[in-house]
Amino acid sequence: MTAKRKPTVFRENEGIWVHWFGHPLRYLATTEETEGKYCLSVGSVDFGHGASPHSHSFDEGFYVLAGEVGFTAGNRTVLLREGEYINIKAGTVHYPRGASREPAKMLVIAATCGFDQFQLAVGERLSDSKSVPSKSEADMHAAVDRLAPQYGINMHPTADAINSSPNIHVTRSKDGEVIDVVGDRYRFLSQGIHTDNAYAIWHATITPGGGPPPHIHR
Repeated sequence: MTAKRKPTVFRENEGIWVHWFGHPLRYLATTEETEGKYCLSVGSVDFGHGASPHSHSFDEGFYVLAGEVGFTAGNRTVLLREGEYINIKAGTVHYPRGASREPAKMLVIAATCGFDQFQLAVGERLSDSKSVPSKSEADMHAAVDRLAPQYGINMHPTADAINSSPNIHVTRSKDGEVIDVVGDRYRFLSQGIHTDNAYAIWHATITPGGGPPPHIHR
């Protein structure tokens, strides 16, 4: 018999809050909730700031919710604006940089899981977005170097890896395969062919009273 499951619902400003290098980020799905298949968070990045070059053993996708972000992957840099998406394949060296004067906001998916556990171990879990963290950025930097290898993350890529052609998939705001179903529109940002079937993600436009009928899936 299939176990009964309940959906996880987070309202605005709800979720699992984590202090991460000056910005609180909010997890909407974690390893435990998805049985290790993916994790999903909302974060922000300031102008000119972002992670240092790194790679990891899982795919990572970024959907820009507000502002602009420049992503350097291998020897290529692409600028993403609101409504645009990039999937970065496992093993590809990459890093983001905020490109708008106001902090850019992003939805971030990692599949399979592990990045959520890494950020919770390096950062600090908060009770809400207004909580004052106790961990210093120096402590967090030290924890990154110590813990990254345990989660399949390489913070010290070689020069050859940094200068190689990247394995990425970019979907601009008007791109992506579109499927119309009884008045609703689904625009795929990444499909299984782009992620080795690790995940698919789409932007849905649902008409009043619309949406799919009751269903279940594996």
